[in-house]
Amino acid sequence: MKLPKFSGKLKRPKLPLSLWRVRGDSMLPSLKHGQLVVSTISGRSLDVGDVVVFVHNKTAKIKRIAMLDDHKMYVLGDNGTSSSDSRQYGWFDRKLVTGKIVWPRN
Repeated sequence: MKLPKFSGKLKRPKLPLSLWRVRGDSMLPSLKHGQLVVSTISGRSLDVGDVVVFVHNKTAKIKRIAMLDDHKMYVLGDNGTSSSDSRQYGWFDRKLVTGKIVWPRN
């Protein structure tokens, strides 16, 4: 059996990650104001319970998916008393998601 030649270059998996800083208390106690979080670039499957970054009114927001429909998502902050989310704005288009939080895990 003939083995392939080694080119001398190691291939690293490309992990398209983004770094975000949490602003406000809407995701307490899971995420605290000022905390850094890491997200993957959108394109992965979304599930209820996932924490996502999405754009609304030209501002990046971090919220948890509470319900999913074909092309829409209903998002809530973990701290309902200080969160502006789907309770005020209704359902959001999934295309607005720019990333899924992968660290820290909630």
